[in-house]
Amino acid sequence: MQSTLAEFSQAAQKLSRNPLGIIALFIVLVYGIAALVLGVSSDNLQPNERLPLIYFLVFFPFIVLVAFYSLVSKYHVKLYAPNDFQDKEGFFRALSPLEQKQKLDEEIKSIEEEVKPDILTNSKLLSVEMEGSGILKTTLTRHAYVLAEELAFREIESEFGVSVHRQVAIGRDYGFDGIFLHHGKPIAIEIKYTRHPQHSRMIMKRELERFSKIAQSMQPQPSFLFVVIAEGLKDEQKDIEMKRLMEMAEVAKLPVQIRLFDFDELKDKYGFSEILKKRKKYLSTTIRN
Repeated sequence: MQSTLAEFSQAAQKLSRNPLGIIALFIVLVYGIAALVLGVSSDNLQPNERLPLIYFLVFFPFIVLVAFYSLVSKYHVKLYAPNDFQDKEGFFRALSPLEQKQKLDEEIKSIEEEVKPDILTNSKLLSVEMEGSGILKTTLTRHAYVLAEELAFREIESEFGVSVHRQVAIGRDYGFDGIFLHHGKPIAIEIKYTRHPQHSRMIMKRELERFSKIAQSMQPQPSFLFVVIAEGLKDEQKDIEMKRLMEMAEVAKLPVQIRLFDFDELKDKYGFSEILKKRKKYLSTTIRN
């Protein structure tokens, strides 16, 4: 008897680690009580009193089956945690090509909106130089963002000694630039590129709000790695911006690590400076012609 109770206690502890297990425990308890009541009190119950219990015992398993199927198929992200998978990588999925395109378009739009003052200042020069200045601006921005993201991934992989799974989502709703496992725990990566280092705080504020929503809706709470790649980031400015970003993360009380890189330094480090200059020159010449 003691052995049976010990086994049941161990099984209950395992089931109680996630919401789906708790639901299963509750169902077993309810079904067990109903069966016990019917078995012990059947002689004392009238036929019209036994009938509801019989119907319950007969149809309850089918109701549970339908409910479990609905929960697991539609809300599996909230019902399962990475620890429930033998391979924690199965907890994530790759973003579809359409989702990746939409995410990239949103990033490019955000970057172009933040540089509108520069565009207005140099609008006369651009209009004189080429008719397709808007196309060139968008093309160069897109190329710069993709390169910045690639260089950031290289830095992360080098620092943590891991291979990053790129363009992924936690479940159906939360897309990230990458996710990797560090000491058995998942860390979600969000990379932002900006041409103005002082805008990093505004970007950080927006992302912290997003991280907070994600953290509140998931158990266990994921960790985040927020990476900013900025143009023209000087050493003195980097220290100031990094300090302010860290203060914002502390106020938010979220498990966020922060990395701040100068774009030119990364391009020089990985040998992309000359390649990018040649590509920019080629695009300018092509659009002029």
